[in-house]
Amino acid sequence: MTRTYSLLAWSVLLALIIGAVFLVSKDDLETVVELEEIYERRQALLQRLQLLPSREETIRRRLADLGNEAAERLLYEAEGGAVQSFMQRDLRELASVSGIRIARMQTSRQSAGDTPGLLGASRVQVSLTGSHEAFVEFLSNIEAKEPLMNIERLVVRVERQASRYEAARLSVTAEVVGFHKR
Repeated sequence: MTRTYSLLAWSVLLALIIGAVFLVSKDDLETVVELEEIYERRQALLQRLQLLPSREETIRRRLADLGNEAAERLLYEAEGGAVQSFMQRDLRELASVSGIRIARMQTSRQSAGDTPGLLGASRVQVSLTGSHEAFVEFLSNIEAKEPLMNIERLVVRVERQASRYEAARLSVTAEVVGFHKR
């Protein structure tokens, strides 16, 4: 019987040792798998980090290209009086398309401090007459026009009241600004 107890005790002890080894090795295996996953994620992050400077430079170049492209589209490619001439040409074209009559157009002088920075501004004052619908179309055309023109001041007067058969005739005086590189 003592032999049986001792055999049983050794069997239980052996089972406990095998179980402990298995548990320790199972935990170690899980830890090793987790460490491998962490290592792979770190490697992927490191590769992405190494690509960032080239991506950043690519993005910087694209932004500069877009900035130059936008400047070419939105700014007049001239200075001072030439910009005002181009603006007058564009305003005449937009007015004729919209059915507006230009009564008077003149260039405005500007002071050197009008537009600080890299952009210069040229101004044209224009007096126009036409119907309400024609002015709405004219203003929409100015808004969509490239190079960019901005209306800084707008004065609207009713020249002739609307009748039953005719729309009101409006008289508008506007100060239009066009921008160019300095």
